[in-house]
Amino acid sequence: EEKELLQNGFFDAIVDGEQKRCCKINRIPMNSVAIVHVVTVHSPSLIFVRIINTIRDRLVVREPATLSPLKDRELEEFYYVLCPIEERTYGRARIIKIEPHPTNDNEKLVQLILIDDGNIVWANSSSLVSMDPDLSPGAKDLAYHPWQTSAVSLAGISPKKTPKNRDRNWEEKVRLRLQKLIDGFEKFKTKATTLHKNHNDYGVASVVSLLGLREKKDEEEEEKKYKINYVKPTLVRP
Repeated sequence: EEKELLQNGFFDAIVDGEQKRCCKINRIPMNSVAIVHVVTVHSPSLIFVRIINTIRDRLVVREPATLSPLKDRELEEFYYVLCPIEERTYGRARIIKIEPHPTNDNEKLVQLILIDDGNIVWANSSSLVSMDPDLSPGAKDLAYHPWQTSAVSLAGISPKKTPKNRDRNWEEKVRLRLQKLIDGFEKFKTKATTLHKNHNDYGVASVVSLLGLREKKDEEEEEKKYKINYVKPTLVRP
């Protein structure tokens, strides 16, 4: 089915008969072969990778850039905003969930995904600022660049269904074991499965094979470490 091509960035659109401010930021699908860094591991079914030639560091905003507090209309699920990532520094984020604040009726708790880092975080609504350039001139052009991370899922693996795990969720110990394996490599090659190559929904994690790559010097060091010097045997007579 053909998808409607939406304008990239912030724009006004008619939604359910009403004019609404919208935002569209493209993603980089892993639908072929790519060399990447693994940046965040949530489970074998959700790993965020980042291509080698990234512009992530250019997509953060630092004070004293001109930024506007978040408007009430912008506090909505799946809207793009700026979220604090360091002191006086903001990164691009997308709202996932909004919940009441447990102690402040004038505040909301917001769950977000940092689209350039792959982290899922919680923040107070008052700490968020607008990414709309009409409101925050300091955020100009941020919405025209794609997500700097891509979600991938490991091919050929799924959680085992047991009486205690009927929903087939991944256990934390599995994530920790996977993280330990990934920590042994700096770079990886992703190779999309045949099934996923023609998938046109960028909101779905790409199903891939994830191959750890060793640097050549690391391979040489490994060879030296385990190399056994060959000595020609000599016949010893009694």
